[in-house]
Amino acid sequence: MSTQRNGKIARLPKSIRDQLGTQIEDGWSGQKSVAWLNEQQNVKSVLKEYFHGRDITEQNLSEWKAGGHQEWLRRQEAVDLVRSLKEHARDLEEGTDQESISDRLDILLAEQFAQLAYVRVVAEPDLEKRWQQLCALSQQLALLRRAEHQTRVFKAQTGANRPPMGSPSGGRGGAARTKTAGNETRPVGGAQGKG
Repeated sequence: MSTQRNGKIARLPKSIRDQLGTQIEDGWSGQKSVAWLNEQQNVKSVLKEYFHGRDITEQNLSEWKAGGHQEWLRRQEAVDLVRSLKEHARDLEEGTDQESISDRLDILLAEQFAQLAYVRVVAEPDLEKRWQQLCALSQQLALLRRAEHQTRVFKAQTGANRPPMGSPSGGRGGAARTKTAGNETRPVGGAQGKG
């Protein structure tokens, strides 16, 4: 049930909604936040254009807290996760001097996958679409994990830092190529990686 919000607070500029979100999380009273909102010039402009100049009320704020603010919190969590993963990726990059470039790329790919998966799912308010995205992401995660497993097996067998040919993170070969039909993802052509 995805709906576009069109209430007083939803129509405010993002910068105002972000400040309001921070105020709510900092424990500002509804009365104080409403007074602050109604003093802002760009809020007055929106209210004049869309709501005949009627002020924002505590009821408007209460409704926002139950809906729009919850979406704002999920987006903030996603932003925080992305920031954290980026910092982690930098730390990994600095701490992997003895690993091969492909190992570093695998780490960065996994980091990017986690970031985008989280942001994509959290940002989707429609539960049915969110479920479909989770199903598709789980298939992609299975492919990523299979590639990591093949790489670990190859390293254990050879002591090498290079993934086997034909693995999803390796060089030429068939297993890296996939074909998607509906919700099914499967390897096509070429030799399968052993492991």
